[in-house]
Amino acid sequence: MSKQNFHIVVIALLAILCFVDFIRINTLQRELERTREMIQDATNAMNYKLDASIYKKDAQLYLMNQQYNEPQIHKMLADSCRSDCMKYRTKYGKETIE
Repeated sequence: MSKQNFHIVVIALLAILCFVDFIRINTLQRELERTREMIQDATNAMNYKLDASIYKKDAQLYLMNQQYNEPQIHKMLADSCRSDCMKYRTKYGKETIE
C-alpha cells in the first residue's frame, strides 16, 4: 500500500470516528435534556403537592378559628388534622401522637 493510500484510509477512519462521536454527543445531549425536563417536572409536582398541603392546613386552621362556636365543625376539622398527622407520623416511623 502506498503512503498516499495509507493516509487516505487513516483520514477516512478518523472522519468516520468523528462522525460517530458527533452522533453520540447529540444523542447524549438529547438524553440530558429529557432528564432535565423529567427532574423539572418532578420538582414542579413536589412544589404543587407542598403548596396544596400548606393550603389545606391553612384552610383547616381558618375554618377552626372561624367556626370556634360550632363544636361539630371544630371537632370534624380537628379530627381531619389529627388524621393527617397520623398519616405523616406512620409514614416516618412513629405510630401515635403524644
